[in-house]
Amino acid sequence: MFDNKETRYIIRGVNEKVPKEIQRYCWDLIDKKEVKLKQT
Repeated sequence: MFDNKETRYIIRGVNEKVPKEIQRYCWDLIDKKEVKLKQT
């Protein structure tokens, strides 16, 4: 689901209201979870 790290999709409301740093942090958490799931 989140395999493509080059293209990230986000809805307009989140993009307008959530700071970019928080958005980046959320994507980093998703990426880490993906790696953890692949290792198990």
